[in-house]
Amino acid sequence: LKPCPRLARSGGLVPSSAAGASRLPLPAVATSTLLPRTGRERGGATALPLPSAAGGWRLLLGDAARKTLSVVSGGGAGDGEGGGVVRVEDGPTHLASHPSGGVAYALCAGSGVLLVADVGRDGKGRGALTLAQRVELVNGADADGTDGSSSAAGALACSSDGSFVYVACGGRISALRTSEGGRRLELAQREAPPASGPSAPPVGLALAGGSEELLLSAEQGADLVRIYRRDVASGRLDLAGEVGCPAPCCVLPLAWPPPA
Repeated sequence: LKPCPRLARSGGLVPSSAAGASRLPLPAVATSTLLPRTGRERGGATALPLPSAAGGWRLLLGDAARKTLSVVSGGGAGDGEGGGVVRVEDGPTHLASHPSGGVAYALCAGSGVLLVADVGRDGKGRGALTLAQRVELVNGADADGTDGSSSAAGALACSSDGSFVYVACGGRISALRTSEGGRRLELAQREAPPASGPSAPPVGLALAGGSEELLLSAEQGADLVRIYRRDVASGRLDLAGEVGCPAPCCVLPLAWPPPA
């Protein structure tokens, strides 16, 4: 996806392709809200493409202002239709999906709650959402890990085999083991080992390495990317090091050396 040039006027997103771009009838999404955020943005929204059949597309939308999760789907021509809408207790700030595409995860960082949603289709073939589980990660009053004021600092990452979900919320990183095709979560590690030096709430997470044996955490407020070694079998994390980086807001691992 790329921002629509007419975004300010029409409020929409367009898919980027060699055949050209066609406008999708989606709710207005400010371009800045597609990036990790460190402050509470009640009027923002987040979007996440979901795996779909060839020739089609599905998009999960989290609306912080309306406190809703919804799914939009369509065919290759670019025309889409709205599907299921689920109201949630607090605005979803971060989204992730299980590799199967049938389960989505929504973090409400301000209240410290992780929601698990079953993504399917209704009787008319439209996208449908059903909440499957609610996981309370931290007490809502401590969701930002400081003085009780709410914050949208947080991040989500799901392993490529769908076995573990990693959540940054309340200034700490938790590991959760999945079951039932990703629809159920149980705690594998309440909190990754804390750092002894400067630290800040993570705003971006990414798994790296050939077997995803590393977890990278962007700590914007501390000007560094923290590195955790991951036990692939248990999902548990151990501190491995850090790399200085001016105000990182996200992390994206790249294969190195690059393919010839």
